[in-house]
Amino acid sequence: MGNHGSIGVHELTEKALQTIANGEVGPAEVELFQSAQRSRLLVAMKALGYLFTTRNDSSSRLQTHINTLWTQLGELQQVTPEAVEAVLADPVVASACFRLLRSANSADAEKRLWVGQLLRAREFFTSIVAAVSIRANSPAGTVVLAVDGHVWLPSLGVANSSWRHPRCTVRIHPSAEGWILSGGGAQVILPDDLAHAGPGWLPVRRLATSERPSGLRVTVDGVSPHRDFRGPKAPAPLVLKDVHRWSELLREAWRVVVDCAPQEAVAIAGTVRSLVPLPGPARHQTSSASSSDAFGLILLSPPLSPVDLAATLVHEGRHQQLNSLMALTAVSDEPSGTDTEEERYFAPWRGDPRPLVGLLHGAHAFGGVAGFWLGVATHGPPAVRELAWFEFSLSARQLRQAVAALRTAPGLASAGHRIVDGLAALLRRWRHITVPESPDRLAEWRVVDRWATWRVRHMDLSQDAVGDLVDAWQRRRSPGPLPSALLRPRLSEVHPDVRTSLVRLRLSEPRSFAQVAGILRSGATWPDLPAATPGDAAAVAGPLSEAAAEYRQVLENDPSDTTAWTGLALSLARHRTPVAGSWVRILVERPEVVRALHEALAGSGQVLGPEPLARWLASAVRR
Repeated sequence: MGNHGSIGVHELTEKALQTIANGEVGPAEVELFQSAQRSRLLVAMKALGYLFTTRNDSSSRLQTHINTLWTQLGELQQVTPEAVEAVLADPVVASACFRLLRSANSADAEKRLWVGQLLRAREFFTSIVAAVSIRANSPAGTVVLAVDGHVWLPSLGVANSSWRHPRCTVRIHPSAEGWILSGGGAQVILPDDLAHAGPGWLPVRRLATSERPSGLRVTVDGVSPHRDFRGPKAPAPLVLKDVHRWSELLREAWRVVVDCAPQEAVAIAGTVRSLVPLPGPARHQTSSASSSDAFGLILLSPPLSPVDLAATLVHEGRHQQLNSLMALTAVSDEPSGTDTEEERYFAPWRGDPRPLVGLLHGAHAFGGVAGFWLGVATHGPPAVRELAWFEFSLSARQLRQAVAALRTAPGLASAGHRIVDGLAALLRRWRHITVPESPDRLAEWRVVDRWATWRVRHMDLSQDAVGDLVDAWQRRRSPGPLPSALLRPRLSEVHPDVRTSLVRLRLSEPRSFAQVAGILRSGATWPDLPAATPGDAAAVAGPLSEAAAEYRQVLENDPSDTTAWTGLALSLARHRTPVAGSWVRILVERPEVVRALHEALAGSGQVLGPEPLARWLASAVRR
């Protein structure tokens, strides 16, 4: 491809790095992110084409075609650079390119597999050239591939027709009626306005806001086959009422961002380009994800409200920032993918142990999220302020835990330390803020509960330590000092945080929470959170004595239910302040010791609940 302006270097200055670390990204940093990500994509595209030129076999015809397409794209850039840039700015292009590059690079030497990668690469490049030609209104026709009945035109949409074969060649050419796609026994005439649906045409939807200081322009993409960076997906186009709902949600959410987190608005406007709806109705919590392979793209489930969508934009916008920074400089000393189990950490917002860079990513994101909720608590709609205070207190407490771990963790590079220092400074600025007592206590409970739950799931003892405890128990001796723990992740035990979801429901929709609590107390299941129990509802809203009684009832039926363990211990701890060294404190601070002893005794036929074991273990602490 030809040059896009003058060739230069992407310089990350000390000032820019400090600005990013402080969470104060402005237009200059956004421009740097965009330019670096564009260069990264072009390098990947060039590498993809070059990869196939290294083989010399009968597939050379396909290789030649790919090289021709790359040359054609360069020629189009010289003539219509705006059209090329519009297509390459679609995050789905990067998503498809990086996944294809990785799979081609690791493909088996078997010719059949290699040819399959060549075909996918040709599909990728023909789709890009075709989309650019249409945007540029180029009179020359071009040829694309229909795959599974779909022709992907990046940044525009998908042509969908009854092509004769799963993979067939389709010619695109202009006519008096408009652009025509013909071949494989079918034909599609594209509408004059490609933003609107038509027979055989599924557009990428475009939404925009006009709220100050800068509007947000994004696509809502339910049709591109590579829109989900986790793997190809069939088109799931939005119906018109869904488009209108997304438009309204986005308009109101952007107003919340601008009013409550103006420091994030400029960065979001420059780093978020496409929203990809995940299937399913809105539930109790929005799920979202970003990838370094798809700059500007966010996967998300249907938002619960404009405020919920605003929080998601801030959260994922922060991930986009750090992904872009990592394209410019290293934030850790270790190459990606080399972390071992011993190099994983507690991330307060996750149920699974995370690698160092994952913890840093989350901390940077939640620094922005906490600031957003503080803005909502002080400047947002009165109806959501109690929830906002809870979310701020929760996020700030979690951020404090993460920063403490990152401060002492080996392996961060200079840029990573700068990010941590910026987050630490942010926490210092928040020390004077007084959070209302009720949401603050709920947040404190959720932080302790998540820590205890994580420990009981992922920490363990050595066989020797367990053996010593069992021997002391059976001989009715003192357990001695509690042994140190080892990280042994049990990923199969990672489940949604039911109790935090119930807190959010109570603070945002009190009537709905009361109905749910009634359902749970009746012994029925709430479909949105099938794991929720009557004890969980009582732990959220009280009385705590009822919560403790409910958890004890659960443990009578299943003494190994560790979720009920932490529920019981914290219900008692919140109901009355436990004395130092009590069994409740053991169950909260060292639940993995109780579990290891419980499982060892159960293996020999002695099934005991957590309370007698924790009381025995606490006797050593009191000494």
